Amino acid sequence: LTALVASGIESYNYTFYGFLPRKSKDLKLKLEEILKVNTTAILYESPHRVKNLVEEISKIAPTRKISVARELTKMFEQIETSSAEEILEMLGNKIKEKGEFVVIISPNKDEKSEEVNVDELVELIYQKVQNGEKKSEAIKNIAKEFGINKKEVYSLYHEKYD
Repeated sequence: LTALVASGIESYNYTFYGFLPRKSKDLKLKLEEILKVNTTAILYESPHRVKNLVEEISKIAPTRKISVARELTKMFEQIETSSAEEILEMLGNKIKEKGEFVVIISPNKDEKSEEVNVDELVELIYQKVQNGEKKSEAIKNIAKEFGINKKEVYSLYHEKYD
């Protein structure tokens, strides 16, 4: 959380992923998934693999704003926030590849930028509930999928169905 707050990247909706897969193919698949989501992503990475991670992010979304934080709360703490391609250029030069790394990836703003139809949103929840999903689970999943506050979705649903 220290890295998230210090990065300057929006922090009200985030997902913590921890360490990503080591295998190249699995890493690419997971990154493609993460880069589509419209919540901020928090990742851990080792100093030996951080450059590879940022390279992969740069290939998929070179202009995506990311932050690389290392050695948090220690004497050589460093936090750099910029586009993925600019961070890649800094690694090894301005950013030493030593210590513990936290990588923050800004949310995807391309998808879902159009206005969300409230009635369709409520209907999706209603259908999920009718299909046996718990109401709270359906609301949580729809809120996450559309990048909307869970409480807002909850109140929209209850205005119509309760």
